[in-house]
Amino acid sequence: MRNLIYILSLALIFIACEDQLLRTPKDVISPSEFETENDIIYALNGTYKALTGMGLEGIDKQNVEPVITDFITDNGFMDKSWMGVVEYWDQGHNQFSQFAERKWTRNYVGILRANTILAYMHKVEMADDLRKQYDAQARFLRAYFYSDLIHYYGDVPLRLKPDGLESKDIARTSKDSIITFIYQEMDSVIQVLPTKEETEHGRATKAAAQALKAWVALNNYDYDECIDACDGIIDDALYSLHYDYAGLFKPETEINNEVIFSIQYMMDKTVEVLSEPYTTYFYSWSSFMADYSLVSSYYTTEGLKANETNPAFDPQDPFIDRDPRLGMTFALPYKFNGFTNNGDTLFYIPYNKKAYNFSSLRINKYVDYNVEHIMRGKKSTGTNIVLSRYADVLLMKAEAMCMRDGAAADAAVRALVDQVRQRPGVMMPKVEDVEGTGLSQEQLLDVVKHERRVEFAFEGTRILDIKRWDIGAQAYVDGRGYDPNYLYYWVVNDDNLAQMEEDDIVPSNMMRYLKRDSYFLDKIFKTEQAFRDQMAKIFTPDNGFDNNELENYDDIIIDYVEPKFKIYTFRNRTFNANKGYLWPIPYSEIQSNDLINANNPGY
Repeated sequence: MRNLIYILSLALIFIACEDQLLRTPKDVISPSEFETENDIIYALNGTYKALTGMGLEGIDKQNVEPVITDFITDNGFMDKSWMGVVEYWDQGHNQFSQFAERKWTRNYVGILRANTILAYMHKVEMADDLRKQYDAQARFLRAYFYSDLIHYYGDVPLRLKPDGLESKDIARTSKDSIITFIYQEMDSVIQVLPTKEETEHGRATKAAAQALKAWVALNNYDYDECIDACDGIIDDALYSLHYDYAGLFKPETEINNEVIFSIQYMMDKTVEVLSEPYTTYFYSWSSFMADYSLVSSYYTTEGLKANETNPAFDPQDPFIDRDPRLGMTFALPYKFNGFTNNGDTLFYIPYNKKAYNFSSLRINKYVDYNVEHIMRGKKSTGTNIVLSRYADVLLMKAEAMCMRDGAAADAAVRALVDQVRQRPGVMMPKVEDVEGTGLSQEQLLDVVKHERRVEFAFEGTRILDIKRWDIGAQAYVDGRGYDPNYLYYWVVNDDNLAQMEEDDIVPSNMMRYLKRDSYFLDKIFKTEQAFRDQMAKIFTPDNGFDNNELENYDDIIIDYVEPKFKIYTFRNRTFNANKGYLWPIPYSEIQSNDLINANNPGY
């Protein structure tokens, strides 16, 4: 990092977010320019902007946090090495890995910005109540950045002033001490921060501070602290589960009673780096793919596993009668995949093996289908990225109660999970109707683990769930998916003819005909009727066929050229137990900070 965060201390870049957060202010504002309340607002907005700061090109560029971490876990895979996540997926990351440095730098830039506000705000005349509000927001954000640091790096330097180069060398502070600091900060700001009704959407609130404290506590096994923080949100009764699960991640309904804190984005603000990238990444790119391990975790509508243990599950028609969140989270083969500019429905057809989606499974969360089809590759959409929501409060409390009280918490844990399962529009069966009652601690935890995985897929929580449950050896395993070479939908072309002949699934007369005239090369038919209409145009007396031959060919092609869902392994890996779950301190930080002399184990 070469002390970038300290060099920036006299030239902070501040860019705004939604409402006041969304107005693009001065590009640069330094502490010497803090003269009015608006200057403090600009500086504070820049601290919020640091939430988006770990982009592909460095600080204040296109954001990839926190969603990108799911593509390190067993939830997904992203095969482009230049994005920096493949080496983490492969468990081959080290102190030179760009992702480790960007996350570290993003957090310390946010901390520096918060520290600068806290150190210089006294220079500006304003009402005491406003000063307390701005102070509390800056302290909340600083604590958020520190929580991210300790979860990924363990012990880190605790910087509470906007130090210059003369103070660049600071030893690492113990993780436990920073946790205590975060608790104290949140206990203080909870008394000051407003409720969601009393402030702009996107700014820190009392509930956001309570949720942050609960998350830090849960990940550090402080179950009493976690439960108390969750109860504070639940008892205030200001939040509830949104009726439309998919709507949580769509711009038209992203402001609702479930979202507690989110990163704010705008439409058509790519140049200012205020538009989110995931409509582009998930819709326009094929390289972001979900893993079969995640997709298979979604139960059938009866609450049973979608595998060979369920006699009602058809592996060749795998997406019918499944948890509704499956279709809301993924773009599944042959399912809805948006609209053309003319309003025609598109389907996701993973037939082209050159598309680089090895699993045949793509992500639908955060994709804005209201954007014109042609614009979905421009990183110009405004969908907010959720950082905390009420469902997480319920499931954090459920897990903490399970771990603290064991089987004695059976009824309470089931009731919390049931609220999430039975959200309107989801309505999966209650725990007691499937898993039963009188569950042991292990059984209760399995219920919570399952619910967290399907509820929060691609929201950036999975990597810490794996760490907290110590299931790396089970989770960091081979990547699997549906082989796209078998997923042809009424398609015959040169690529699959040889394979079909080898598998003896296509009559030789059909192959000879297709080879000779190539009527169906690269033809895709979205409906059976469209297919039959094309057949009627080709198999005519003018082309040398009589009506009997037309009927025969019609039946042959419909019967034999169809999708085949074949599960396969597309990449191998094993869990690197020597590294555990901590990331490396970046090499550049060790080089520039003389008081950091050793890295985390395994690096």
